[in-house]
Amino acid sequence: MSSRYNRNRRKKSALIRSLLATAVTTSMITTGGFGIFPENNLTEVFQQTFVEFAPPEINQFFSPYYYDSIDWELPTLGDSFTSQIINEFENFIQTETIETRVVFPLALPIGSEGRNTIDATERYGKPQSSQVVQHGVDFINSAGTPVLAAASGNVVFSGKDDQAEYGPYAEFHGLVVILEHNLTGFDQPVFTVYSHLSEIQVELEQFVNIGDQIGLVGSTGDTSGSELHFEVRLGDNLYGSTRNPELWLAQFSEDVVQQGALAGRILDQDEMPIIVEQVVLQYFGDAEQDPYYLKIYADENLLLQPPWNETFALGNLSPGEYKISVILPGVGLYNKVVEIKSGRVTEWEWVAGSEE
Repeated sequence: MSSRYNRNRRKKSALIRSLLATAVTTSMITTGGFGIFPENNLTEVFQQTFVEFAPPEINQFFSPYYYDSIDWELPTLGDSFTSQIINEFENFIQTETIETRVVFPLALPIGSEGRNTIDATERYGKPQSSQVVQHGVDFINSAGTPVLAAASGNVVFSGKDDQAEYGPYAEFHGLVVILEHNLTGFDQPVFTVYSHLSEIQVELEQFVNIGDQIGLVGSTGDTSGSELHFEVRLGDNLYGSTRNPELWLAQFSEDVVQQGALAGRILDQDEMPIIVEQVVLQYFGDAEQDPYYLKIYADENLLLQPPWNETFALGNLSPGEYKISVILPGVGLYNKVVEIKSGRVTEWEWVAGSEE
């Protein structure tokens, strides 16, 4: 498992912050747009570095205005344009991901008529038995509840799971549908898996649209009750290619505010995962809300996987401030306040020997 991603990510993020924190943001804020940039800011080196490290969402705004002469005056483009650039940059820094900046690309696979909240007792990465670790999430529902496509795509498997390649062993999923998606912002295919169905309502190679009904909740395969087991796989349609669905599924509060998510990692000096007993997450916005008790993924193959490179995660979080509390080796009790933003994945990390 490579540790270079952390150093590269911090280097790129720091470079972008440095570039925009100088005369670029100062000029935008003070002039209401693009005024005269102070000397030595949009030099050739500046532009090359910005093009290399800034995401397309940010660079697209600046590229038409690159110049060679430090005396060139750029047009003032107005407050709304300025705000758009600043917001795009803040969103990028908030997510701080290299491989992709598409956030919550999937819809919930259970509609509003069913129970469309993830079972908190069986989160991704939690041991289910001595041999099996949870590689997806579960939606507890009555048999016959409609199951919906989380995104548009093609049916690449539809039937009984009698092949071990789709799970830890044959017939693990029971009746299962697997869809392949080409999602914007991803250069690899994304697969979604819908397991334990009582009935399949699509055929192999059929194209389905997001929200189309593809089957019914059931209890086939290795399950103790009626539920939908849902997985996200990146790159390959293999059990070992799963990602945490809580960082992919768009979810909303009762007043239709899009929720956020937290992707965290705790690393040693070599930037390898540290296994701690638990991570406690407490929401500051509601004193009556119980804390969340999170675990590091129990399967080492799930740790530090792109695009979020996390070792633990939690989705469906109300926007606002949260306190992270964890007992760290050589440190003891450590607390950190993080802000969860609507429609965003917030990354947090602690590295042994760092300032934090």
